[in-house]
Amino acid sequence: EGVLAQMDVADLIGQLFVVTFWGDDVGPGSEIGQLVRDYRVGGVVLLPENRNFDDGADAPQRIAALTGSLQELAAGRDGEYVPLFIAAEYAGDGYPYDAIRAGLTALPSEMALGATWQTAEASVVGSIAGRELRSVGVNMLLGPFLDVSNLPRPGSKGDLGTATFGGDPYWVGQFGRAYIKGVHDGSDGRVITVAKHFPGLGTADRKPNEEIPTVPKSLSELKTIELAPFMAVADTSVRGDETDALMSSHIRYRGFQGNIRQLTRPISVDPQNLRTLLAEPEFARWREQGGLLLTDALGVPSIRRYYDPQLQTFPFKRIAQDAFLAGNDLLFLFQYGLSDNTWDEQFENIKGTIEFFREKYVTDSDFKAQVDE
Repeated sequence: EGVLAQMDVADLIGQLFVVTFWGDDVGPGSEIGQLVRDYRVGGVVLLPENRNFDDGADAPQRIAALTGSLQELAAGRDGEYVPLFIAAEYAGDGYPYDAIRAGLTALPSEMALGATWQTAEASVVGSIAGRELRSVGVNMLLGPFLDVSNLPRPGSKGDLGTATFGGDPYWVGQFGRAYIKGVHDGSDGRVITVAKHFPGLGTADRKPNEEIPTVPKSLSELKTIELAPFMAVADTSVRGDETDALMSSHIRYRGFQGNIRQLTRPISVDPQNLRTLLAEPEFARWREQGGLLLTDALGVPSIRRYYDPQLQTFPFKRIAQDAFLAGNDLLFLFQYGLSDNTWDEQFENIKGTIEFFREKYVTDSDFKAQVDE
């Protein structure tokens, strides 16, 4: 409360954003240095494809130095400060599910863990992940994956591959809780989990990063399969086993409210239907006790196509605002430009979005109230 009372508009707005950056220069004059120091971003995601680090044998030492320098940037602000979230994927089975693929323990996939039918094995692997991520300064794990593979489709666009604990919603939830407890125990509570991809990709017909998948299911149907594991890891009755955050995915539903002709917006930017999901008792209690909602990447081609099917424009300010007003707490700005490969454009769009939010905070009382909350 004391820190919060000292935060100005820039600090408050910055806490809403988790960003990526290019390269491994994290000096005060670097672009990520500007985003942390001047734009007060709340978190960063480390990505090998952004050349933040390489796969050399000394990767852990390099990452530890990188994360330490990032935290020093945050600590260099005047007065009290909030340390950065520093996030990475480390789900096992190597590429593409592990961001850090050298120097740390090679972990088995979620599918391999599920095949053991021993949730204790998931706790052991989660503990290794938590301990090793903490050791390199990563405090936010983008995982575990809690999608239910009840309709496997090997080779198809929507298949989950090995990034799933299995096809039974109950057991996916049990393995998810065990893995999360392991991460918390192994890191001594210093690594948080972001379970994904809420509300579940199990029956999606394509990957939401490429095109918006449409799932023809009502809310009551989702509760029996897709939502069940997320409800399990949101259960706060046993503290320490619940996830700290969920990642909202870019999925839309046909018949969500019972009318099969009605199509939702992508749930990550749909204020009515995302809030309907979060109002379910399991999620409502979890939110009351501090559960966070982080968007999936807001610049992926699927979201760009939703807002402009011809991909001629990228209304980045509107996309971020829609995601925030839908109920997300943290906005993940990745691939945040009309062209995936133009970092200069992404950098300007990130700054422009944060500046836009600052202006909204000052001029829109409802917006201000949601930011403060």
